[in-house]
Amino acid sequence: MMKPGLLAGGRGVWLVALVLSAISQAAAAAAFAEFFGLALQDSDTPRLIELLGLIAALLAAASFAERLVGEIVAQSYIHSVRLELFEALIAHKGTTSEAQWLNPLVNDLGALRNWAARGPVRLLTSAIALIVAIAFFVVRYPQLAWAALPFPVCVGLIWFAAPRLRETIRQQRRTRGGLTRFIVRRARVEASGLNKKNRHGRISMTDRSKQLGQLTVARARIFALLEGAATAAPASALIIVALVSIGQGMDSSMTVAAITLLGFAGARQIEIVRAVHASIGGNVAHRRIEHVLSNAQKARDFSNAG
Repeated sequence: MMKPGLLAGGRGVWLVALVLSAISQAAAAAAFAEFFGLALQDSDTPRLIELLGLIAALLAAASFAERLVGEIVAQSYIHSVRLELFEALIAHKGTTSEAQWLNPLVNDLGALRNWAARGPVRLLTSAIALIVAIAFFVVRYPQLAWAALPFPVCVGLIWFAAPRLRETIRQQRRTRGGLTRFIVRRARVEASGLNKKNRHGRISMTDRSKQLGQLTVARARIFALLEGAATAAPASALIIVALVSIGQGMDSSMTVAAITLLGFAGARQIEIVRAVHASIGGNVAHRRIEHVLSNAQKARDFSNAG
């Protein structure tokens, strides 16, 4: 028994809409930067101002569509996985571990929702939008091409830090699952009144909670590093633009247009970092859910064979 595919059940159609949305956003951002530069050169052209307003509205609409469609895909996917887990729970008769099902049905599905809405799908759309925007920037402003360099450098840092982030998330989720199972067991013992005197598991609870807290902080540290790099990338690009513009005496309207496009690229860079974070967490949850479903299937097969 395996989890449903993200693009199964007609969800693949929505992926096309998301890709088109990403391309539309990049194209709209490029067009906005271009016409914004023209508007700065001739402020007596109300048509350009109206056109900028229209492009801004299209950009907002494309962004809205990306968020909405992404959430629709995520909820459809989570619904499929939740039903799959529930069917396995019903079929796996005689289980004595509530936490075996609490973890995947509550904790793991939360990570899976982020994975579906903000993971590979958002990574795909953000990467497409970033590539299109940077490609247009380099072609349109070749004298400023060096300003695009911080973006691939940031991508390289993400690639380098991803394995460490993956291992930290794996340990964190394993520790959280162990803590949940411990609490469920203790709740059962306390409710039965069979616990020994002064043996309420306080030391174990303290140790488990501290370990989980330390892993959570470690995860936040790595993510904060990547998010900081994603923030530094457009800032570094703007510094390069400023240096080149001053050195070459570029027209101020062209400089402002280039900065506008870099601002869009910077926003997509941050989205990529967040998408990588959600993807890694979701992949860890995937493996945990598949393990639970596989164990449930083996238990049913063994029961039927007996």
